[in-house]
Amino acid sequence: MKKDCKIDYQTIFRGLNRRKVDYLVAGGVAVNFHGIPRMTYDLDLMMLLEEKNIHRMVSILLEWGYKPRAPVDPFELVEEKKRALWIRDKQMKAFSFYSETHPVGEIDLVIESPIAYDQLKKGAAVFVVEGEKVPVVSIRDLIALKLHAKRRQDLSDVLHLRSILEE
Repeated sequence: MKKDCKIDYQTIFRGLNRRKVDYLVAGGVAVNFHGIPRMTYDLDLMMLLEEKNIHRMVSILLEWGYKPRAPVDPFELVEEKKRALWIRDKQMKAFSFYSETHPVGEIDLVIESPIAYDQLKKGAAVFVVEGEKVPVVSIRDLIALKLHAKRRQDLSDVLHLRSILEE
């Protein structure tokens, strides 16, 4: 894929699936998938934090022209000790990539979660968008993640997500 093409959500999901990246959609886009319309400027992705998977994810983002927001080599994400250091010393929750030209201007790779990835994966919902399977964090797990984050928007999302469970 060329850097000069415009990368949208469909292109991202198709590309990640073709490269066999083990990922889940989280954050505001996951809220949208579960039926709650709300604006979001980024795409939050959780992924299996295993060397080959991280390498595939980082490689495709760089191929698409995304750049790491932090001034480090993004392939350092494969180093578990380095991630632990960033989480401890920088309070980093996600490693961000950005693009000034693509419709999806920021992609955040979540590196710190209160729920283990394998547990999130087991409970994930799968949506089909234009023939492409998109794995999304379940409503219950999304609520737990958002309660853990405690940001105002997250708490608002929790109220809306809970209303879906009550239906």
